[in-house]
Amino acid sequence: MQDQQSQKSCIVCGMPLLKDEDYPEGADQNSTDWCKHCGSKDGLKSYSEAVTGMSGFMQHTQGMSEEEAQKAAKQVIDNCPAVKSGRMKKDE
Repeated sequence: MQDQQSQKSCIVCGMPLLKDEDYPEGADQNSTDWCKHCGSKDGLKSYSEAVTGMSGFMQHTQGMSEEEAQKAAKQVIDNCPAVKSGRMKKDE
């Protein structure tokens, strides 16, 4: 198990990448910086797909309304390393 300082986390949602099951199926863990929820072995999901997925998760786990969850998901994703580095483009 990795120590906290060297622990990888998803560049979109921040999920810790601790186990094989956390990565997309078939992805090379050494070169993949995202979780199974934010991409596939071929690359990141689109911005809108990431926002939709995260907002659904927030509605389900935190009891947020759709509007609250969309706003919160956009705030998280807009500030994630994938967007800040330009690897995930906002589709507005």
